[in-house]
Amino acid sequence: MPLVELYFRHQDAPKFSAQELCTFMEGLFQAQPGIVQVMMIPAKDLAPEQVFMSIRAKGTADRKEKVNELLSALSAWLEQHGVPSGRSRIELFDPPQQGAQRWGPPAAARPACWCGFLKFLRRGVPSPDTVPEPSPSTSKAPLLRAGSELPKQASSKAMGA
Repeated sequence: MPLVELYFRHQDAPKFSAQELCTFMEGLFQAQPGIVQVMMIPAKDLAPEQVFMSIRAKGTADRKEKVNELLSALSAWLEQHGVPSGRSRIELFDPPQQGAQRWGPPAAARPACWCGFLKFLRRGVPSPDTVPEPSPSTSKAPLLRAGSELPKQASSKAMGA
C-alpha cells in the first residue's frame, strides 16, 4: 500500500486535491483504486524545502528498478499542477515486514468528514428566543448573549468605580 504524505506551509498549499494526487499515484505505482493512501498535511513551517513529499511503498522488484523514474514522473506531475519546487523521498520496504488491515464500510461508501458539519450548518443556529433559559438551581452566573448590555453594577465594578 503506497502511503503518500505531502507536507506544505499554508501559503504554499497546492491547488490540487488529495484525490487528484491519489489517482495519479495509482497509475504511477500500478495500484488498484483504494490501495494508495494520500495525506495532504499543512505544516506551521518547513525548512529548507517549501514542499516535502514522503512516499512509503512495497519494495517490489519493478519499483526497486525504477525508483528514479518514479520520482522524476512525480516531480513533473507536481510542477504541472502548480508546485514549482520541493523535495520528494521514497522508501521501499520489504513486504514480509509489513501488514495492513481495513475495517468498517468501504471508503467510497462513507461520507466525507465534513458532511456531518454541513448538516449542522443547514439546521441553522438556534435564535436566542428559542434557547431555553437555565433554571435558577443550575444557573451559577448570568450569561451574556451577543449584543446584550452588562448590568449597571457589573459594568461599574469592571471600570474600577
